[in-house]
Amino acid sequence: MKYNNFFLFIIGALIFISSCSKELTLNPANNIRVSQGDYINIIHVNWDAVSNADHYNIIRISPNGERIAAGTVTVPPFDDYGFGLPDNKLEAGKKYKYVISSGANGDYGDSEYSEESPEGWIYGFKPIDVLVKREDNGTVTIQWQDPNGKQYDVYGNTRSCWWDIKRRYTDDLQFSKIHTTDHSGGDAALQVQTYTDKTVSKNEKAIYQIVGYYDYQFKNMDNDYCGGLGSYSFDESAESKDSSHATVTYQTIQINDLQTSADGYGYVKIKNINNVMYAAAIPKPVLGNPVIYKLNGTSWQNIASSYPVGLQNNFDKISISGDGNNVWVAGVSDSSYVYAFNSSWSNNLANNNMGLANKPDGILVEYFNNTLYALCNHDGKLELYSYDNNNVWASQGVVENSSGIFDLGFKVFNNKLYSFYHVYTSEQNSTLKIKHYEINNWNTDFEKSYDYLMNVDVSVNTSGEIYFTSESQKPDRWKGNIYKVTSQSTTEEMINSGNDWLIFPTAIDFDNVGNPCVIYTYISNDASYTESRLAVFDNGEWKMIAGDYSKHISPVDLESNNGLYFIYGDGDNVTQTNYPKIIKTMKYNR
Repeated sequence: MKYNNFFLFIIGALIFISSCSKELTLNPANNIRVSQGDYINIIHVNWDAVSNADHYNIIRISPNGERIAAGTVTVPPFDDYGFGLPDNKLEAGKKYKYVISSGANGDYGDSEYSEESPEGWIYGFKPIDVLVKREDNGTVTIQWQDPNGKQYDVYGNTRSCWWDIKRRYTDDLQFSKIHTTDHSGGDAALQVQTYTDKTVSKNEKAIYQIVGYYDYQFKNMDNDYCGGLGSYSFDESAESKDSSHATVTYQTIQINDLQTSADGYGYVKIKNINNVMYAAAIPKPVLGNPVIYKLNGTSWQNIASSYPVGLQNNFDKISISGDGNNVWVAGVSDSSYVYAFNSSWSNNLANNNMGLANKPDGILVEYFNNTLYALCNHDGKLELYSYDNNNVWASQGVVENSSGIFDLGFKVFNNKLYSFYHVYTSEQNSTLKIKHYEINNWNTDFEKSYDYLMNVDVSVNTSGEIYFTSESQKPDRWKGNIYKVTSQSTTEEMINSGNDWLIFPTAIDFDNVGNPCVIYTYISNDASYTESRLAVFDNGEWKMIAGDYSKHISPVDLESNNGLYFIYGDGDNVTQTNYPKIIKTMKYNR
């Protein structure tokens, strides 16, 4: 009986000891939070404190599942700087998880490890946004910033940052450091930095690289805050985002200005008529009466002291043509109007809307093969008319049966009469058509459907090659392109990823040696202003035509005549609504 009682006592004691052991086991860490890109070179780990725990063991789980002891602290939180990893550093771009056990030196037993935490990672530096601009004086202005957009945490992990600027030329194999910026507070890394390279060669294309240095701090286990230094070398390919591209220098002649308009100009077009330059302008922001100028040497002269009543109506645009003696002016306002000028104005040649039941939506005129033609968009069709000098317009046939005609163009290239236009299909889709008139028929040179093609301009060189520009095509880009027609249904896109600076091309023509030239838009880094600039396709690449474009704004146009004429608004003299009061012209020659 005593023997049995002894065994019962032993069993009871074991049960008691076992129950006491379970009661004295600590709870695991709970509610683990990890930073996700908020700190430089560390992951900040926090959790709810566990009662009776006097230390915590933290294990890091790498992306491949490997578990490595990261450190021990007496109280949360914990800064993981990468202890136990190669070079004792966390790796940018990788995500880590954590498990934590609670421990005590007294009567309590260590807890099991917690469930895995969410993923955490260090601040992810994106490629720096570098803009490199070759100035007219030969120096290079460099702007950059870390564009990640996340402000550093109030924890104060970053103490300062600075930058090394490195440069190499096209034939160099290595970069050389040319400047180190002053140290600044961590938040300054997100601010735009600027440096002007005054030692750069004026005869070589320079490539730049920016290296950022970040002096950061972290709490090393339970010790005081420690410091670290991180450096990030950004890809040189970002250097050509603005105008580090090559430039071409032209001989230039400044033409005298058009007459000043207090209301501001909303429209201007220039036209080569028998090797004499003309300009059609509307000195009002939106609607107004047109004024026609003729270029005599370097001065624009208003061709008339007074204009017919019909041209004193509200027009948004105007079409002009001529034969060397006469100038024809056409447009649509309250009715259709076509006037001839030869020292004096004719009557309206389009009286009663050219015999149409309704006024047309648009009318363009061209003089070709001793005949005045009008391309008329009316009553759901596009129709060609000829004028026989007896106030009679005769139809030369329908060019297109469609009520959705827009971006209408009409021009003579290489002794051929061209029309180009869009046929509307849907809000996003339309078909661009380019045709030329020959033996009383329209021959299709190009036809293709596009999404978001808009504001098209067409030009044809002396070899008959067709080029056109569009301010936009794809909604994810909205930067437009320049196209060379290669067949009736195919084109070569002439702007690629290497031409990021060449955006929103609005007009195209050719310089005096036959190179395609375009007007494009430059947008300042902070998008506070834009400039209208010129580019040329020279020896297989796009280059900026050198010049000071800092005050060139719309309206703009381009036209060839033994040189290239560029007409533009003067951004130094604008109305309150930013329309230019002065229109300037520059001639460029190679």
